[in-house]
Amino acid sequence: MGSEQVLVLVDGVEMNLNTVDPSLIESISILKDAASAAIYGSRAANGVILVTTKRAEAEHFSISYNTYVGWQKATNLPKKVGAIDHILMTNQAYTNLGKSPLYSDEYISKYRANMGSDPDRYPDTDWYKESLTNNGVIQNHFITISGGAKRIRTLASIGYMNQNGIIENSNYKRYTFRINTDMEVSKNFSAKIDAHVGFTNTTEPSREESFHWMSRIPATQAGVLSNGQWGEG
Repeated sequence: MGSEQVLVLVDGVEMNLNTVDPSLIESISILKDAASAAIYGSRAANGVILVTTKRAEAEHFSISYNTYVGWQKATNLPKKVGAIDHILMTNQAYTNLGKSPLYSDEYISKYRANMGSDPDRYPDTDWYKESLTNNGVIQNHFITISGGAKRIRTLASIGYMNQNGIIENSNYKRYTFRINTDMEVSKNFSAKIDAHVGFTNTTEPSREESFHWMSRIPATQAGVLSNGQWGEG
């Protein structure tokens, strides 16, 4: 069975695009269909992304520092019903199936009366609020130094990215270091020597499971009890 991945080439070398800092990219080209397969073989059957990185200019020295800080949050979350609505709609579902209501009128009245004063026994849990507790802060720092004469030019860059998720214990870090060197040995001979080191570290729970359960657990189940212990949810 063939790979379904797109072939990514950074300055002609196959790499993971996630290890390349966007600040270092000069241009991106996309090849697809038969054209890419004809040039790069069967691994390019799903297309090729050609990435060209920046290079130093002759007789020009520069130092640059790029940074940004942002904040992420969940968007387009379904609006879940509260505890009382869940109880009433559950009773309605049972009635529609020809069954007796699951919750009695007495229990519903007691739930209404004690929901705010006794949240351990009569919870009204917002599971999105309970689960999406990480700050979602993202920051990126990138330093580039370039310069040289006509015959030898070098561009060196160091990048650091730290991205917190919106779920606890979720984080992505990326460290990159790259050197692009251009040499003109003679009028008829030139060379490029590039070096790239990239490291990524991802910490995450099972995101699919997390969003699955925070969307399914009803508000009638407690998350954290008033004594600090975990509730049944």
